[in-house]
Amino acid sequence: MKALGCLFVLSLATALKVQRDVEEPLKPCKGKEVTAMGKKWKCDGLSLEDCPNSYTSSGQNTFFQCGISGLQCLTTGPQCKVATTTITTTITTTITTTITTTTSTTTSTTTIKAPSCKALYDSGVREDGAYPISLTTPDGPTTKKLYCDMRNGGWTLIGQVAGKAAMYDGWVRAFKNEQNLETPQITSATWASIPAVDLAVNHATQVRLSNEDISKWVKWEMDTSRTVETWWNRGDGQSSINQATDHAVKVYNQYGGSSNCYQNKYGIMQISAHGGSYPSAQVNGAGNTSPGDNCMSVGVQPSGTHDGYSQNGNGYDQPDSNSDWPNGDYRSPPFVNVWVGGADAAPAVG
Repeated sequence: MKALGCLFVLSLATALKVQRDVEEPLKPCKGKEVTAMGKKWKCDGLSLEDCPNSYTSSGQNTFFQCGISGLQCLTTGPQCKVATTTITTTITTTITTTITTTTSTTTSTTTIKAPSCKALYDSGVREDGAYPISLTTPDGPTTKKLYCDMRNGGWTLIGQVAGKAAMYDGWVRAFKNEQNLETPQITSATWASIPAVDLAVNHATQVRLSNEDISKWVKWEMDTSRTVETWWNRGDGQSSINQATDHAVKVYNQYGGSSNCYQNKYGIMQISAHGGSYPSAQVNGAGNTSPGDNCMSVGVQPSGTHDGYSQNGNGYDQPDSNSDWPNGDYRSPPFVNVWVGGADAAPAVG
């Protein structure tokens, strides 16, 4: 709101002039008469040039005495005579006009599009929650709301599982109950995932397994030789996966502890009797499992044969509850969240 004040000043000046002839001889100027009643004093014998020294001009050869106090005027003042008495009355009228301006504020909401939670984090987003993430899938681009763990640097939730399910090569490679991924609270007796291969290869560098409140976790760098054709591609079959070169990787937990583990460009456990578990960081290059360490693999095949794999029961090398960290055995049903994170070169755009 703005107020504009308009000030109009109306001055009415009325001058009443009383002319009085002075007949008696000129008398010394009296101090109190110099300024009383607006009297003006005309002083003889002084030229206009001399006025600045003792007088102030009021126009028309009429001057005011200056620089002399009332007491000094009795002895110092010049011989003066009354010229004119002027009474001036000024009437001032002030008119204030207030103009009120109403300002309206329009709030617009911009939806930020990002290929990962890390991209959002890099753009300044710091609050945990579900955000729209732009995904590149085998069927084309799409957007899904996924939970973002911002307090730990921008991790994207891509999968969660509770129980032994026949996930096979659909796990974190296809849409399944994806609405469950808007929260890290794991829905019992089911699994959820998105096609996360492009996200994991092109927009992330790390994978993490965690419990529901993210107080327990392990994480590791994904294999640098991975591609969108190989990563988590169980469909290539056990034979191809087993022939891939193993690389050492250090897996860290929430306390800063670590274990030396192994993975290859598929990120899948290669030993044929363990069901092709993934994401996978194995205790050795052969693909064996061991409880109580940070090397973990999420079981995807409860029984039978699939893609060249069978299941002897030892392929479930992951926690089975919020407190089973690290896991006490390698035969129990999984209860975990799967995340990807790390440096994302792609910016979030409005």
